Amino acid sequence: ATQSWGIAGANFAGMALAIIALKGLERRKKLELNHSPILVLLAVLLSRTAIDYVSGKMTAYNLLMNGVEGILAMILTFIFIQSIPIITSRRIHHKWRTEEIICLIILLASILTGTVGWSIKDISIENILSRYLVLLFAAVGGGTIGASVGIITGMVLSLSNLASVYQISLLGFSGLLGGLLKEGRRWSVAFGFLIGSSILTVYAGEQREMIQSFIETLCAVFLFLITPRKLKGEIAKYIPGTSENSETHHQYLMHMRELTVSKMEQFSKLFVKLSESFLFHDNEEKIKQGGQVEEFISLVSKQSCMRCWKKDQCWERDLDKTYASFSEMINRIEKNGDLAEEDLPVDFRRKCVKQELVRRNINQEHEQWYNQLRLKRQIYESKRLVAAQLAGISRVIHNFSDEVNKEGTHHFEQEQQIVFLLEGLGLSIRNIDILNLEEGAVDIEISQPSFYGREECEK
Repeated sequence: ATQSWGIAGANFAGMALAIIALKGLERRKKLELNHSPILVLLAVLLSRTAIDYVSGKMTAYNLLMNGVEGILAMILTFIFIQSIPIITSRRIHHKWRTEEIICLIILLASILTGTVGWSIKDISIENILSRYLVLLFAAVGGGTIGASVGIITGMVLSLSNLASVYQISLLGFSGLLGGLLKEGRRWSVAFGFLIGSSILTVYAGEQREMIQSFIETLCAVFLFLITPRKLKGEIAKYIPGTSENSETHHQYLMHMRELTVSKMEQFSKLFVKLSESFLFHDNEEKIKQGGQVEEFISLVSKQSCMRCWKKDQCWERDLDKTYASFSEMINRIEKNGDLAEEDLPVDFRRKCVKQELVRRNINQEHEQWYNQLRLKRQIYESKRLVAAQLAGISRVIHNFSDEVNKEGTHHFEQEQQIVFLLEGLGLSIRNIDILNLEEGAVDIEISQPSFYGREECEK
């Protein structure tokens, strides 16, 4: 009893040291998931060494075995680290790599080791669940995945029960045969798996073992047949090479293409709005430009006619004639560049008593007014040019978004027909993409393996 208490205390002390190290890393904010394998190695090594020391079995051989056990625990923890995020993460558009699939199967097989020894009237729960696992992955991923899952599951289970070593070949061969028949859906996969397991059992076992194995396989097949299709579809989304994975990837690409086209359309509309804003201001400036003449006449009249005794007569009773005379003088100065005395209208010379003052003020103000008008005209032209450029950019973006949208249209049936016809002519086709089928603008890309076989393609 004293020795058992000592062993328990030593085990607790080793685990406590590992926990203390864990808390120390947490306080320093240096704790990461990658540190877990090292902590497991220390926990196993320290606890086993402490037990050997208390029980008086501290030998070089035991220390070596403790080290080996700690390293194996570290490796297993590293595998679990790679597999657990696969289950917990919500990466929608992600396909599992080969390493991730293997780590996941090792995790699931390690969970199945907890059922070692469970049985119902000599029917092993361990064998039923392991075969069900192989069946499920064989139906999803085909023969390669089925055989890999079967071998890995059999190896992990055989480590906990040496009597189950033959399960490696049985699960591997059954998973391969079931996966090869996955195109026939559930019943064909179940039939292939049943045939594979029965063949190996007939050659390797006795009559009692044959019946027992057959019943276990039937139970696994039953579980497989009642499994919801949704579960199979969810797993298939992450297995490379499956139609579900391809469909998921295609939907993701279509979604990204739609987002890209939507953003491009938004930019196109934005440039249209900017172009319209420049044209709107340009129209406003045209309206203002029409009022420049009135401002010029008002400015000259203030300087020349404000103190004239004939102001009321000219600008009230004969307003239209006076305004017409000033407009005619402005037209003549714009035409000639200077307003001479002989350029004054006859009616204006006959009525105006300050002809020379008016002529001089018009010549003085015209130069400044003309420079301002020329500058504004240059600004108008610049705004028109910018508006045209913005409108052009908008058209380019809109056309490009239409091209991107057209390229997203798939012509699967037409591609299959072209491949069938070309292969009927004896041509080996690697890939074909139909980009456009509009009349007069057909665009098809065909990739053909090169003659030299150097992984080059000719289009």
